[in-house]
Amino acid sequence: MREGSHEEKAAVAAALQSRIGDLLVEVLSQVRQRAPQERRVCLGGSLFYNSHFNSKAKLSGTFDDVFIPMDPGNAGLSLGAAVHVGRVQRQPVTPFLGPSYNPDEIKETLDNCKLTYRWVSDADAITVAVEALRKGQLVAWFEGAMECGPRALGARSILASPFSPYVLDNLNRFLKHREPWRGYALSGLDSAVREHFNGPKASPFMECDYAPKDRMRFQHVLPAPRATVRVHTVGNDGPPQFQALLRTFGEASGCPVLVNTSFNGFQEPIVCSPRDALRVFYGTGIDMLVFGQFILTK
Repeated sequence: MREGSHEEKAAVAAALQSRIGDLLVEVLSQVRQRAPQERRVCLGGSLFYNSHFNSKAKLSGTFDDVFIPMDPGNAGLSLGAAVHVGRVQRQPVTPFLGPSYNPDEIKETLDNCKLTYRWVSDADAITVAVEALRKGQLVAWFEGAMECGPRALGARSILASPFSPYVLDNLNRFLKHREPWRGYALSGLDSAVREHFNGPKASPFMECDYAPKDRMRFQHVLPAPRATVRVHTVGNDGPPQFQALLRTFGEASGCPVLVNTSFNGFQEPIVCSPRDALRVFYGTGIDMLVFGQFILTK
């Protein structure tokens, strides 16, 4: 059989995804018919790593509220099962459950590696990062406790300006070594996402796709003219310094939205410790590393 072209493969993949999405909505409709009193539903399983299916479920109107956990696959399901059978008080779970490192620990690692760095205030760290982002540079962001789940949510992230003309080239060619048609997710203050994008009302775990209302404004982050983009809506429960970074970037650029991809090297897991972050910073095309109040540049 002749190997299909990229366009043919893309068309088949798109058709298959669309059909699976339609079947998912049919299943949700049947569930609602069997339990008409239920207005909310939680969806779990590896299928719901797919932001297209998540968006379709949320926008179908079958349920008033569709919740997809921060890690809907096997790891998250096992945690949910333990919580369900345990005698624990039910409460919202933050995704920031991983290790964190205080300034003394970070400084000890930097000094141990005999590196040159700047030590600034929290406000100055944001100012320096925003200046680099507006120049089109890639900024690694290391703040607080590490995220749980498959998405970078502002604790271990690599950030870029969505308005930089070469943002996709920089990310695909020099950082992640991906195909040129690959797109990347955005993080934005929730109010700004509602203003500039069409999609579900919230995507706190970067679980849904959105369509820009002004495609020309976001043309540099769209791998195709009609493409959608996965979005992370940042509310008041997001990392404080990351919220401040988005606000400051918005004041400078007119839109508090940044490209956000996971802080990792080629085919590697997301970084966890300061030493992990330094290795990836010096081994990739990242321009700046913001380590809380510590700034490293190349």
